[in-house]
Amino acid sequence: MRLLDPIVRLSEILFGHWIRMDKLDEGDRRWIRATQIGAVVQLVPLTMTINVLNAIIVIALFWTKDANVFLVIWGTLIFFAAGASVIGWSKRHKRGANGASARGIKRFVTHAIFLGVIWGAVPLALFGGADLLHQLFLAALMAGMISGGAFGLSTVPAAGLAYTWITVAGSVAGLLASGQKSYVVVAFLLLIYTIFISRNLILHGNLFFDHLCSQLKLRKQGEVIGLLLRDFQEHTSDWLWETDESGALNHVSERFANALGKTIDEVEGARFVDIIGDHSPQRCEQFATLLHCMAVRSPFRDITVPVLVGTSRRLWSLSAKPVFDKGQKFTGHRGVGADVTDKRLAEERISYLARYDVVTGLQNRESFREEATRCLGECQQSGGSAALLFIDLDHFKSINDTLGHHVGDDLLKAVGHRITSCTRSRDIVCRLGGDEFAVLQLDAEQPAGANTLAQQLIAAFTSHFTVRNCDIDIEIVIDASVGMAIAAGEDLQTEALMKRADLALYAAKADHGGTYRSFELYMEASAYRRRALEVGLRLALDQGAFQLLFQPLVDLQSGRVVGCEALTRWNSPEWGIVSPAEFIPVAEVTGLIIPIGEWVLREAVTAARQWPRGMSVAVNLSPIQFRSPRLLATVVDALAKSGLQPKCLELEVTESIFLDGSDQTVKILRDLRTLGVRIVLDDFGTGYSSLSYLRRFPFDKIKIDKSFIDDVGMQRESTAIIRAILALAGELGMSTTAEGVESIAQMDVLRELGCAQIQGYVFSAARPARELSRLFEHGLERTKSSDRKRPRRRLPVPAAS
Repeated sequence: MRLLDPIVRLSEILFGHWIRMDKLDEGDRRWIRATQIGAVVQLVPLTMTINVLNAIIVIALFWTKDANVFLVIWGTLIFFAAGASVIGWSKRHKRGANGASARGIKRFVTHAIFLGVIWGAVPLALFGGADLLHQLFLAALMAGMISGGAFGLSTVPAAGLAYTWITVAGSVAGLLASGQKSYVVVAFLLLIYTIFISRNLILHGNLFFDHLCSQLKLRKQGEVIGLLLRDFQEHTSDWLWETDESGALNHVSERFANALGKTIDEVEGARFVDIIGDHSPQRCEQFATLLHCMAVRSPFRDITVPVLVGTSRRLWSLSAKPVFDKGQKFTGHRGVGADVTDKRLAEERISYLARYDVVTGLQNRESFREEATRCLGECQQSGGSAALLFIDLDHFKSINDTLGHHVGDDLLKAVGHRITSCTRSRDIVCRLGGDEFAVLQLDAEQPAGANTLAQQLIAAFTSHFTVRNCDIDIEIVIDASVGMAIAAGEDLQTEALMKRADLALYAAKADHGGTYRSFELYMEASAYRRRALEVGLRLALDQGAFQLLFQPLVDLQSGRVVGCEALTRWNSPEWGIVSPAEFIPVAEVTGLIIPIGEWVLREAVTAARQWPRGMSVAVNLSPIQFRSPRLLATVVDALAKSGLQPKCLELEVTESIFLDGSDQTVKILRDLRTLGVRIVLDDFGTGYSSLSYLRRFPFDKIKIDKSFIDDVGMQRESTAIIRAILALAGELGMSTTAEGVESIAQMDVLRELGCAQIQGYVFSAARPARELSRLFEHGLERTKSSDRKRPRRRLPVPAAS
């Protein structure tokens, strides 16, 4: 156990927390320890003198045959302790002390304990055998030694507490050993007073420590300020200059001569205005102001003039005031100068960056907004018209992700050049940010001018872009979408025009990009509707306004229901039934699809747990959900809480989850499949590369899109395509489900072709979970009596090859 631990624990129990130096580095700790000890050591001559005098008085008063041996030994120890303290004080006084270790504090505390033991022994040995007068003297002396020692050692609280309590312990023992009952009360009062003294000792020690920390902080701040001042003196470009009454330089400093690239002798005596002039045919207005101020002997401040230093042109900021002697005679100018070339270049750079895009060199959004407001105001006054076109690159993010941001920047620069090449000098081109550009077309017949420019822009992107990647020229093909808005008459407000162009661009992107759209009024209503839907979706999610319906999946061979697909419905109090085709895209854009999808998943598996054994439930996943890091954990948690077997859960995805080319998506699918969950490819056949996705991931099932089912048995081509899909699925070991089956005729053809399952109105629409039990019992028997759709002309089914 460390020496200080008992003292520290006792003081924390009685008086609060001990001084902590944990947050200080070792150098600061050493300085604080040395200062604490130094505050005590500087009093050593006084305190040791008092100790020796008190010792002499005690020996003189108590010298008897019975006590002389004790007093000799005790006095020797006092003189020894005093001598050691004085010697230590002398050495410290001579060499100083820059720091003290934790061991030094321990030695100091040990010395205090030694003194406490020496003085604590006095009342223990002498108080009981003394008469009342001697006891009174001894009590007064010990009270002084206790309080004086506590105060003198308070800057080192551990030493003060050790000395005080050891001395008090001896005094209390002496009082109790005297055998007088009244002294028991005195001993108790002494302990109470000692607690009070100790509390003040700790308080004083903490205050002293806080004072040292403040000093330390100020010292460090002073060091930093000193470093900054020295650095300023060494690196500042300012200099002093002085002229006589004729304008000739005198008292030239070395710094001023160096700033001119000359020696002091070359500058001394030269006319100031000659030596700093740039000698160009046309001097700047600021230089003329300088000449005028010096001619009329007036002060001037921060006049920036060009100066030739060698062959380079620099910018100097000059300030000066006229100097007059005691007789008010003009004696010249005295001032200060600074080279502000770098500062001016930095300011110009900052000003440029504030108005122009650093990648493309085109105007940025704020600059474009200001310029557009000015130009539209001029058009309004002249009765002209203008058009604003927003251009957005299609799938630019994939280029950034696959080829890197440096290639993306080079592509943006090339796009900026190509857009500019399609415009006229009067038009304003800017980069709004990201992969979005804008063109303000002025002085053109509208809307013909805007339509022509939009067509030119779309055509311009049919040619590839050549950029360098790792010192290799690569060709990149990228499309663009264009949205345009026409401003005519009073309809020329910049913000409104930008909003309309943005809505038109949104419409062009919704048409799969690579095209242009002009603003129409319905777009504002659609935008308002989307914003309202977003707000409504958030409320619906918070209020539990979504409903889950289930559409059965029927096995064509057995006629039994083998599972259901979970479908989300939203019955809004404001709009009534909102189609999933309308609110799902809004949920995807806003990210609300993630919490909505989690709710659907949990509700679906909970409902499926109540169905007959072996029944599966299918849940659709949005591509946005695959960007959520908690998708896998959500599936695991939903299955665990519901108790549904993983093989009874089917997760339906579309080909769009692969469009970003991310390997992370495939990894998540593999992890889900490892859990035992079945992965289904929905809307098969409607994408651009369905077959490649079948090769990329081994799906458990594919769902044939309704667009193929509608004409099955009616058109030979549709039937042949379905037969090919079924054959492909069979070879790959995948099950199949036909979506949107609406007639018994379609169902019969699909059965003959070998389709495994069907889903559609021919059997049942989507229903609440409470209505499913009857469907589970009867299966396809309910569809044998009649066809709910008008019979269609049926083609013969080709035989399997």
